[in-house]
Amino acid sequence: MRRFLLCKGRPISSAFVSNVITTPSTISSSCNKEQYYSNGFLFSKSQLYSTIDEETTATSIMKAKEDGSSAARSRAPFKAPQSSFDDSIPEALSSSPDLAWSRMGLSTDIAQFATNQMGFQDGPTPVQRMAIPAILGGCAKGLITPTNDKSSVSKIQSIAFAAATGSGKTLAYVLPIIQSLKSQEEFYVSHERQSKRPKAIILAPTRELATQIASVVKQFSHTIKFSSEHIVGGGEDMGKQRKKLNRPIDILVATPGRLLKHWKKGNVYLKNIQFLVIDEVDTMLAQGFQEDIASILHPLLYQHPGPFPNANDIQPIAGAPQVIVTSATMTNSVKQLLQDTSIKSKQTKSTTNPIVLPKNMRVLTAPGLHKAVPRLKQVFIDVGNVDKLSLLVDVVGSKRGGLTLVFCNTVSSCRAAQHALAESGIDSMCYHGELNSSLRADNLKMFRLAGKEEQHTEEDDEFEDDDLDDVVDTASFHNQRKKQLPRVLVCTDIAARGLDVPEVDHVVMFDFPLNPIDYLHRAGRTARGVIAATDTPQTKNKKKAGYGLVSALVAKRDRVLAMAIESAVQKGEPLDGLSSRKTDYLPGGKLGGTRTGNNNDITASFKKGRNDNASYRGRRSNTDSGRSSSGERRSGGRRQRRP
Repeated sequence: MRRFLLCKGRPISSAFVSNVITTPSTISSSCNKEQYYSNGFLFSKSQLYSTIDEETTATSIMKAKEDGSSAARSRAPFKAPQSSFDDSIPEALSSSPDLAWSRMGLSTDIAQFATNQMGFQDGPTPVQRMAIPAILGGCAKGLITPTNDKSSVSKIQSIAFAAATGSGKTLAYVLPIIQSLKSQEEFYVSHERQSKRPKAIILAPTRELATQIASVVKQFSHTIKFSSEHIVGGGEDMGKQRKKLNRPIDILVATPGRLLKHWKKGNVYLKNIQFLVIDEVDTMLAQGFQEDIASILHPLLYQHPGPFPNANDIQPIAGAPQVIVTSATMTNSVKQLLQDTSIKSKQTKSTTNPIVLPKNMRVLTAPGLHKAVPRLKQVFIDVGNVDKLSLLVDVVGSKRGGLTLVFCNTVSSCRAAQHALAESGIDSMCYHGELNSSLRADNLKMFRLAGKEEQHTEEDDEFEDDDLDDVVDTASFHNQRKKQLPRVLVCTDIAARGLDVPEVDHVVMFDFPLNPIDYLHRAGRTARGVIAATDTPQTKNKKKAGYGLVSALVAKRDRVLAMAIESAVQKGEPLDGLSSRKTDYLPGGKLGGTRTGNNNDITASFKKGRNDNASYRGRRSNTDSGRSSSGERRSGGRRQRRP
């Protein structure tokens, strides 16, 4: 509350301050210090300065209320506590990095490649330490005692592990698969490789993620000597893919729908499959891939193509592949899939063939699951009744260097954001579901190259021809490069799952996400990658890896969820159970009295935060003071239609 100096029951106004006259201390015999006389009132020097400060603050507050800049409307940045667990930071090594990889059961060649070529000079991440030995141990019996007897039950143990995005989950399952396949080649002298018969399949929900995984696998194939291929949907020619499959393949990366088509047409055979990876299973379930995955999984595990009338007594057949399931979040649907007894089983009418995983599946979860990494700085910007598009332009334009992702909830919101950026002279590209797959791939390709272009100096700023293979119009692409490649990608949540662009150091949420899981996925697009201990200061500055900024525009309807997220992040708590409903935080609600406290604490925290952070915003906006609590006025602006 503002404090006023009362003289004879009246507050001193600015008119009094303008007529201040210094008087000698003899005016009042009871006062021994200098006093001031104005319009018949007598008050001390400290009282005068207090009054002037109050009047100046009030004027600054009114100016800040009218200020539509992002600096004036931003809350103070917040982070997770430094003591919070970070799944992407390698643990301190007591030996060489190669030895740390080898101790998990990997060969010397694979360990050296992971250390020297993949950038893990500090050793494996906690997620990789957790998953790699478990996967190797689960498939060990199948490697030692292979059998073609389909009447017995498989003893291979399947693995499911969940860890935060950017923690190294891809290598956590790729490395043990490569190790197992190479060990099998050495174990069997008469080992023959057949065309159209891959030994490991990795399923990914989107073509972009499948292409990204395939590029990681391809890096190992040149040194470790194995073959890999990938097939995705979205307009790619089936004939060209059929030719790629008509040769010996060890690891095949695919999207579920396209793999099913080739399997039904006889372009690929799955009887030799030893590993089946379902990557980003939370996204798979959210996007409706249950039936496609079940159609692939059930014949391989149980020799049963259709749904099961009673799945409780089903056991995998001998010779069945090891199933590896990964997820960045442990949602209720994922828990139900993994047969978590704490989740009530729900019958989905749309799914006629639900996925049935092996009963002996081992589930591993990382300590940092559903938590924000402490290297990530986050800022919430109150929209109020200011033009949201102007705020977006201010936020994006204030960031110099690096790549920026702008997330929107709908395609129409993407178009409006990109148009506003273009009118302000900020080049950007779009990435959403209404773009055709090839254009989406081209935009992502140019976005990645923009990150590489920034890291290269003028002497070595040249790209290999392979970087342009997936770009449809090479001539227009080179014309685009004569200018500067756009460093802003405006996208929907299809870019929030699994994509790895380490050069992204700023994520802007133009539309606040509808749930905390989407917030985790979006925020996980930055602060990816870790600066190795062997890097020089010049290399560290060039990489800009491991750190990032999230700027989220918060409208009135988003405040409850936004304040719950801010409170949980600052306390180092998981975000998965948070809600956007006020009633959930009231006493008696599902979150009342737990986690972030009741609803009054959350809403009061939002109002209080504006006053507590006034000095911070004042410094950024070059004003004498920040905004006062705007809980007294209406804010939120025009409501957007929910998707």
